[in-house]
Amino acid sequence: MEIASPGHTIAHRRRGGTGNLFARPSYGNRIGSGYQEIVNDEQFAFPVDKEKLDGRLPAGEMVLTVETDGAMTAFPLTAIGEGAVNAEVGSEVVVVFTEAGGLSVAAFSRTLDGQALSFDLQGDGRFTDRETGSTWDFAGRA
Repeated sequence: MEIASPGHTIAHRRRGGTGNLFARPSYGNRIGSGYQEIVNDEQFAFPVDKEKLDGRLPAGEMVLTVETDGAMTAFPLTAIGEGAVNAEVGSEVVVVFTEAGGLSVAAFSRTLDGQALSFDLQGDGRFTDRETGSTWDFAGRA
């Protein structure tokens, strides 16, 4: 009996009258390759109670979570795309920078010297704040 899981196959063998389970690589599958589609089709690598699935996003949606002072927000990467998202998490104003189509993400407080800044993608991988006109890189350096 073989049970597929992302990247591996669980193979069941009988040796000497006892059942053994072991994992062996399934080289036709690569972790990450099509992973979202597999999970969105509810092909989980482990048992999942479908009543406990959160229907607000597809199961395979990748998110960046930001937590400040006990408040938490999840930013779906496919909804963000590439750019800057100005948001509030609890009482903290934050910015989420994305690049490479949302594959690279970073989050920062957007308060500087008591002033909340608002950011826009400049187009060359840099970000500009509207209040001072300063240019910022993906690492949050002006």
